[in-house]
Amino acid sequence: MYIPDFMIADMCGENFPKTWAPSGGPDVGKEFPIENAGPLIEGFDPAFLGPASYDISVGLKFASPSALQGYVVRKSGNSYERMRPCNGSMSEIDGSREVKHPGEGIEVVLEPDQAVLCHSVEYVRVPPHLAAALSMRSSFARDWLDHSAADSIWPGFQGTITFELRNHGPRPYLLRSGTRPLQLAFVRMAAIPARPYNGLYQKQEAQLHSRMAKDGV
Repeated sequence: MYIPDFMIADMCGENFPKTWAPSGGPDVGKEFPIENAGPLIEGFDPAFLGPASYDISVGLKFASPSALQGYVVRKSGNSYERMRPCNGSMSEIDGSREVKHPGEGIEVVLEPDQAVLCHSVEYVRVPPHLAAALSMRSSFARDWLDHSAADSIWPGFQGTITFELRNHGPRPYLLRSGTRPLQLAFVRMAAIPARPYNGLYQKQEAQLHSRMAKDGV
């Protein structure tokens, strides 16, 4: 069952879940506090709501298996002005170090068939009775941008969301921080898990690469 817009908005305010009780396992009948309980979406903007979804915006960090060309940009009306290039040609761009002034963002040039890892601006807390699905917004898909990996967010997850975008078009695609290419749809679980998610990426913030690879596992 999809969660409609007004319920998403309600859980992004003061009515966010604060406790949970498993539907199965040895702890049936017990109630537990949700660790780091807070709004469903931190940084909630009503303009990002769809009938049964919420748009996710691109953050400031990018990583690719091939060299990335990036620029610091400033929006001027309906267009973007390139202020300066990011530090050379590299496979990673940390825009939090590049952006110096309010109103600036990052523009990354995605060549045809190039993929990039991004992270959401929003911090998401999925309570144990919900799961979420990540999918492309159709206006971006019609520009041949694609999202094809890690589209399930399990009950109990908290953190920013890492996602891959790929340019399937014949020309370079200009991907900018702050744009909203993806949407989250929340669904109600048939029952609450005995063990909600508490895995490798719990409470991640702007995490792009695998923590297993980082730790040498």
